Amino acid sequence: MALALDLDVDYFNTPEMLGNPIADMVLFHYEGKSDPSIGIYACGAHSDFGMMSLLATDGVMGLQICKDKDVMPQKWEYIPSIKGSTLHRVLGNGQDRYSIPFFLKPSHDCIIECLPNCQSENNLPNCV
Repeated sequence: MALALDLDVDYFNTPEMLGNPIADMVLFHYEGKSDPSIGIYACGAHSDFGMMSLLATDGVMGLQICKDKDVMPQKWEYIPSIKGSTLHRVLGNGQDRYSIPFFLKPSHDCIIECLPNCQSENNLPNCV
């Protein structure tokens, strides 16, 4: 990830960056059939938080992303795999679906701030 951001390969491998990271791996099983028109989803719309999410799936279609969450009505697209943290959901299609996400989050002591090379005069960091 550091190399993709044009940083030194060991940039995140320091106590002040990741420190003592928090990692979770979960097995999800989705079943049944979704009907978004009446609000039935295998997993509703959400964005992952933390530093990185990796997802292993069984290949059964169901994962969707929303490229622009601020546009109404939202447009959802089926995705076989995804890069980045994007608003997403899962629709059941009547087949059992399994996925195994791995979530990596910095330690509770880590200071979170925008990387210098991810901002500019025209692209200032958002404050939350």
